[in-house]
Amino acid sequence: MTKIKIYRQNENIVGFESSGHSGYAEYGSDIVCSAISSILLTSIIGLERVLGVAIKTTRDDKKGYLKVVLKNSELDAQKSQVIFQTMLQGLKEVERAYKKYLKLEDDYEIF
Repeated sequence: MTKIKIYRQNENIVGFESSGHSGYAEYGSDIVCSAISSILLTSIIGLERVLGVAIKTTRDDKKGYLKVVLKNSELDAQKSQVIFQTMLQGLKEVERAYKKYLKLEDDYEIF
């Protein structure tokens, strides 16, 4: 199962942490893993390339681990909300359809 923690500060999403493999199917055929990866990686592209927001990324593909946290200001947090909220809605849809394979946790305050 993939577990994703959503990090917030003053109600704004400021990052996320994803760990584990979904286990839906074999490597290379896992549509749940593919959907999750696509959503998360697209959010990173949106933050960095579209908005120009600085992020800190920690990644270990073998372990199925990805952590992304905004580096800077509250202004970056405000600018990033459309991307983060879109990411969250996409993940909720995957979770709704594949509850056994994805668990979202959206209650982590980061300071």
